[in-house]
Amino acid sequence: MADLQRRLGGLSADGVFGPLTRGAVVSFQSGRGLVADGIVGPITWGALNGSAVVIRASRSVERTAPSSSVGAAAVTEAARHVGKPYRYGATGPGSFDCSGFAQYVYRQVGVSLPRTSAQQAAAGIAVPRGSEQLGDLIIFRTGGVVTHLGIYAGEGTMWVARRTGTTITRQKIYTSSYSVRRVA
Repeated sequence: MADLQRRLGGLSADGVFGPLTRGAVVSFQSGRGLVADGIVGPITWGALNGSAVVIRASRSVERTAPSSSVGAAAVTEAARHVGKPYRYGATGPGSFDCSGFAQYVYRQVGVSLPRTSAQQAAAGIAVPRGSEQLGDLIIFRTGGVVTHLGIYAGEGTMWVARRTGTTITRQKIYTSSYSVRRVA
């Protein structure tokens, strides 16, 4: 967040996305012909970095080149929900399923993700295993069908809403059979 505030200029970098930061984002977006919604999604972030390369994802959702700062913000947001229960079909903020958790976390940092795990597994760009960055989606499949996902948290771990009877937790990636999608 402090990095965003420094890039916008004229703001003290306090790390809080408050009304002043939102106003500066809207002004920045307006001045560059972007949708002036105050959300720092990948297109706005790319423009802030001077590298708004648009990549098409599923369902005509647009994504820009990756931003590790947005991914790191997603990991920080994910950590705020430790201990909240898993509930199938839940999209937060009191409970989540895996894709509802990813969608909610990314919405809080200005990135719009589709709702289901299968849709999220097609969003963004594919990244080779071993090149994960904070915030990347870790996608699990069984028989070619997307069955689960988590948010990469560094050092071989991910934030995850796993199954009924569990809570949001950070855990080791439990198999080497997964794919990676960068959505921010």
